[in-house]
Amino acid sequence: MSSSSEVIEESTPPVEVVYQASVTSSMFSVIEQPSLLKIDAPEAPKMILYKKGLYDPGSGEICAKYIAMSDSEVLRHVYYAYPGIKDPGIVDALFETEISRSFGNNGQELYLELCDQMGMCPVRSFYRGLVERDINLRYYCVNPAGVRAMCRALLYNTSVKRLDLSFNYLSLDACYHLGRLMAENVVLTELILTGCKLALRSNSLGAEAAQSLTTALEVNNTITHLDLSWNLLFSPEASNELIRMLARSEVLVELNMSWNGLTSLPALERLLKVPTLTYLNLSNNRLTSISVRALCNGMKKFEGLQTLDLSYNPLLEADSRRIVLALTQRNVTVNTVLMEGVVVDRKFAQTLKEVLLMKHRKNTTVTYGKVLHDYVIKNQDLRHIIMRRLLFISSTKKSTFDVAVYFLTAAKTREAIQPREVMRVMKVSGVVPDEQLLEELSNVFPGPKTDKGGKTIALRKVVEFIHRLWPDKKAIETPPPEVEITVTEKKNKKRKNLK
Repeated sequence: MSSSSEVIEESTPPVEVVYQASVTSSMFSVIEQPSLLKIDAPEAPKMILYKKGLYDPGSGEICAKYIAMSDSEVLRHVYYAYPGIKDPGIVDALFETEISRSFGNNGQELYLELCDQMGMCPVRSFYRGLVERDINLRYYCVNPAGVRAMCRALLYNTSVKRLDLSFNYLSLDACYHLGRLMAENVVLTELILTGCKLALRSNSLGAEAAQSLTTALEVNNTITHLDLSWNLLFSPEASNELIRMLARSEVLVELNMSWNGLTSLPALERLLKVPTLTYLNLSNNRLTSISVRALCNGMKKFEGLQTLDLSYNPLLEADSRRIVLALTQRNVTVNTVLMEGVVVDRKFAQTLKEVLLMKHRKNTTVTYGKVLHDYVIKNQDLRHIIMRRLLFISSTKKSTFDVAVYFLTAAKTREAIQPREVMRVMKVSGVVPDEQLLEELSNVFPGPKTDKGGKTIALRKVVEFIHRLWPDKKAIETPPPEVEITVTEKKNKKRKNLK
């Protein structure tokens, strides 16, 4: 500051005094003249209170203490006043009496009212079905948002017992309302959600869905018929945990877990202890020996199961026999065992005959697939197999080509032939050749190598083997060569004819 003041003084030019008045006695001040005395105004009431510390005028800003809590433009314009707030209906909600409206027990009026409030078109089939026993909405393209109104209408309905929503792609919110419906409605006994993408059957349910279902069964394990077929429950951990939870049920009657890729299920032994379980479908899976042992142990310990479906599972021969041997015990109540498509051996077939002859197994039904016999190949000559296969390929309806006759005819003029030449002749004759089969033919009947080292077929050896297999086969007889007639001979013949 000192440096700046010095610069100002140096830069200011000198002031020249032109006139200077002297102070005399005639000049007077305001203080010396009593008529010009200053009269002080009384202090304001707020100022008096302020001096006493009883009043605080504040910062002078309007609603400044509400700025931090506001999301309006007051943060930028401090002196703007807040607009008046319109009552959203709080006064009416608090002081006016709510008008209550009653609806019928069938839910038809309630359904129309809810659709009107939601701005949706009501489903006529559902509206009519509210007074019947069944409501069928298969392939109806139901709007998932409209399921809320349907569930509210069915909440106190006393007539509908079966609701079919198959192949309607429902949302998560729709399933939430369906869950609440099943929890509170005591009349509805059957809910079909096949193909709804997040229901039970044919919905691509995986391990996560199995865990969610297991958690739900911990709270409410009162399902009597459960169909989980055509899903992705192949995870051993998730599927076994679900089966353990189902084993705690006291009302489960039927369980279908087919087409899920199930493999190892040791928890099946616990499942069979459910006293009400009568039907178990595990077909079209990949069950291992562990699962079969668990089933057999469960059948021996617990009674109740009547039908067991294990069709189209890759069961071992020992596993199939183990299931049949379990039927020999009297305490096993299973009377129908389905093993369609399961390949068994001759021991299984013999054991099954003996089991079905027992007195307590007269009404028992067991189905199975093909029976593998203990075949012993007597003739292991590869030449025999190849020649018969060639004859079978050539004997088609569209072709009259005979491979045996062809070789017999070719052997008259040649000693060896290449496989590709045989293939070409077969193609021309309308036969689809097998290149690998002809290659094997050149190996079992080897002929001399070509100049380039290629393989040939020895026709003499082939003919010898054909005479051994098919002695009736003969080569095509070639016609005798035509005799050439000269011109003179022709003229002599004409003259003889004219005479």
